Amino acid sequence: MTQTERLSYLIKYLINEIDEPDSISIPVEDSAKKHLFRSLMNIRPPRTVSKEFLEVQNTYLQVGPIICGPVTKQDCDQLSNCYRSCLELAATYQLKSIAFCCISTGEFHFPNQKAAEIAIQTVQDYQKKKQDGLEVIFNVFKDNDYKIYKQLLG
Repeated sequence: MTQTERLSYLIKYLINEIDEPDSISIPVEDSAKKHLFRSLMNIRPPRTVSKEFLEVQNTYLQVGPIICGPVTKQDCDQLSNCYRSCLELAATYQLKSIAFCCISTGEFHFPNQKAAEIAIQTVQDYQKKKQDGLEVIFNVFKDNDYKIYKQLLG
């Protein structure tokens, strides 16, 4: 299931919980769908949902790859795509700067050194192509991450 399909599933599920589901139309644009999803989640009263809904929601809301064993090429590509997507979204909204935490490290178990290498390389590649002047800040929490980024960025 793609992210778009996940979003559509979640919206349809939430609309079916409403007393008058026919009163809500699902927009075509992704940004409008995301807004609708957020609105439906905000007005939804606390009640039990299906296991499938929770699985789809968790996958849809996941930011970066979760490592459960050796890091694969797919894990590295997913992490790079997380950074690239954020950079492209920042450009779409004509932001002047963006700050990144250490995506997928910590609870998601991506090795800090490898994650930092991917983050920096992805940002550098993006900046070479776009040259839009977007300032990128790597916001680290742990001293170890600070040392890694400082060493990699020179």
